[in-house]
Amino acid sequence: MTLLSPQSLLWLALLPPLALLLLLRHRRRHALLEKAAGPNARQFLSQSQTPRRAWAKGGLLLLSLLLLIVALAEPAWGERTETIHRQGREVVFLVDLSRSMLADDLRPSRLERAKTEIAQCLETLEGDRIALVGFAGEAKTLCPLTLDYGFFRMTLQEMSPHSLSRGGTNLGDALRKVMREVLDDDPKATGRDVILITDGEDQESMPVEAAKALGVQKVRLIAIGLGDDGEGTLLTLPDKQGRKSPLLYQGKPVRTRLDSQTLQAMADVTPGGIYVPVGTRSFNLADLYRQLVGGAEKHDLAEETILRQETRFPLFTMASMAALALACLLPLGRRPRGTWIALLLLTALPLHADDFSQGLQALAQGDYATAQTHFQEARRDFPPDAPPPALVYNQALAAFRQEDFPTANALFREAMEKNGLAPRRNEGLDGKIRLGLSSALLQNAATLFAQAQTSPPGPAPSSEEKTREAINLLEDMLPENALQQARETNLTLARELLEAILAWKEQQNPPQQDHQQDHQQQDQQQQESQPQESQPQDSQPQDSQP
Repeated sequence: MTLLSPQSLLWLALLPPLALLLLLRHRRRHALLEKAAGPNARQFLSQSQTPRRAWAKGGLLLLSLLLLIVALAEPAWGERTETIHRQGREVVFLVDLSRSMLADDLRPSRLERAKTEIAQCLETLEGDRIALVGFAGEAKTLCPLTLDYGFFRMTLQEMSPHSLSRGGTNLGDALRKVMREVLDDDPKATGRDVILITDGEDQESMPVEAAKALGVQKVRLIAIGLGDDGEGTLLTLPDKQGRKSPLLYQGKPVRTRLDSQTLQAMADVTPGGIYVPVGTRSFNLADLYRQLVGGAEKHDLAEETILRQETRFPLFTMASMAALALACLLPLGRRPRGTWIALLLLTALPLHADDFSQGLQALAQGDYATAQTHFQEARRDFPPDAPPPALVYNQALAAFRQEDFPTANALFREAMEKNGLAPRRNEGLDGKIRLGLSSALLQNAATLFAQAQTSPPGPAPSSEEKTREAINLLEDMLPENALQQARETNLTLARELLEAILAWKEQQNPPQQDHQQDHQQQDQQQQESQPQESQPQDSQPQDSQP
């Protein structure tokens, strides 16, 4: 048996103090009863409480806590093979490690800012194979294409100008090394990107020609330029005492500046290439990745057969729950037989706690259909009208990932209702539910709006209603750092979609109320100008005179 999280066993240090606390509590209780009951205390205690049951009750409580701690350590034994089919893109992060990247026009330096942004970008990856290549006067593959983001993150943290033995900046050689050693030389391959982070300075290594070779292999170059492109930035380097002094060349201070012209030319010669002139401003690589890479077409990556250990923590969790139930139901004295019958029924109930964890695992691996099946099985352990909000939320998320937006919409609403009725409302879960429901509403609204545009008149009012509801949900969200960025993105998309719907409706249905009022006024004027008909008057016949 192996423990996947052995550090959790540190909680075992709580057991001796708790055992001592239970012992002291037991003795104090008996002392108080003897003091209150006098000479008859022992007879009273023997009739109302059984010492053995009291010790058994405390032992069961400690056993329950022990089993729970072991479950937290994630014990695993037994192995199984699993074949994973993955889809994604191949992305190479090509980072400049020359001394010019130590300039502090971006805090704390250009290189440290680039490393921070790449590390945050890892949180947005979904199945893409990534590689890390550093370059200066030479290029070095620090991390080959991999799905092991943990190894990539460790390599990224250790990356520095000392990772390379030769200084300078040879952009062209670095691109050629990427094509030669990292990416396959296959003209039919698709879904490949190189994210170049540099200040653009080059020492005549023909970078534009190297970028053209990337374009021939259908590799897209996304160049991100860092640094001042005007007068440049004075390059200072720390000495052994940590004091910074200007770097001199032939007695003159060295300034480093951004070469936007070269980077733009390199991006232009690759299919779909993009140059992002960051300069000395702040930037968010995670957002750029989602916009430029995350939404691009993905292709089938190689199948991977991995050997997994079977985690057995649900067994210890269920045993801990059973020990806790026994401790709660075990009487200190005599209790009716019905209690024991209820206890036997409780321990005989089928438990499927593993379904929920397997559903979460399938959801993380992108197997959304399997995740939906596990979540549905897990719901059977709860009353039909009282499933846990977190379980319903994950069901909705699996349906959303399968683009079953009507089902996701209904499940997100159910999760919001159950979370609102819970004794303690989970505010963090409420934000996730609102974000998911707004996404489902916007997807549905966009589909309806597209149908309305292709075959008018269409269901534009329905798409407007769903978009407004999504905006209200997002505006009512509590501010949370983890979800704030996604909330702002959805809110911007919702407002843009609403503006487009309203503009389209105005074109399709021009205001007719003013025209109707004009027609009514013209009809009234015509009626007033016409002569009124004379009304007949009553007249009495007069007698004629002879």
